[in-house]
Amino acid sequence: MRLKIIALIIITLLITTLPEIASSISGLKFPDKEETVMQIGHSNGSVGTRISRVYDKGSTYAIKTIEEDGSTSKMVLEKWTLRPLSYKQTDRSGKTIQFTKYYKNNKMYLAIPESDISKMVSIPDNAYDMHSLYYVFRRFPFDKDEININLVMHDPGNIRNTKMYVKNLGIEEVKALSGTFKCYKLEMGCANPIERVFWPHQYYFWFTQEAPHYFVKFEGRDTDLSVVTNELMSYKVGKEYLVKIPAQ
Repeated sequence: MRLKIIALIIITLLITTLPEIASSISGLKFPDKEETVMQIGHSNGSVGTRISRVYDKGSTYAIKTIEEDGSTSKMVLEKWTLRPLSYKQTDRSGKTIQFTKYYKNNKMYLAIPESDISKMVSIPDNAYDMHSLYYVFRRFPFDKDEININLVMHDPGNIRNTKMYVKNLGIEEVKALSGTFKCYKLEMGCANPIERVFWPHQYYFWFTQEAPHYFVKFEGRDTDLSVVTNELMSYKVGKEYLVKIPAQ
């Protein structure tokens, strides 16, 4: 009898859902040739820099990022939905570390040459790529308190589709290396109660209250449970303002 009650509780928790984000992510246009420089902090005291640039390509956004380890990633998103189309990461020498391509028929192809991984998997129609959240959440419907998203995680090579809740915690003043900003604070965590038992941690994102809601700060845990922070160093728009990327 006790087992039946527990089973009913679990089933009830699993079928409780929130509205999806799919119909909400649209409308806000990002500036062309936008650049964001972030300081990446780690719990062991090490600090790095990430430089990201967004280019308006008409029907898509092309996003190029120089990671703190010197690797380069190139991501392409649909312009109005911010659905992922492709993601490619290369090392300093240009060798491919990971390649991901999304297809219209709810399929995703993942290749990691060094690990001999090459496979096609099914994903939900309204899935978003883990690498795109800094852009997707700029279009969060800030008039809502909470929504759900389907998040595709594929690092380091283990593809998982996880339903995540994203909660609007309101507006707060945030200090970053580049100044003080009024920001929306978002909290993200596992929406499924069972998954939350195994990963109870939350991720926090701050975006400016004023449009185009650029990314200011992040706090969360890595897969090894170490704390990772992102903090805005500079945000600029226009080719003439782009910083010089250090020689690799």
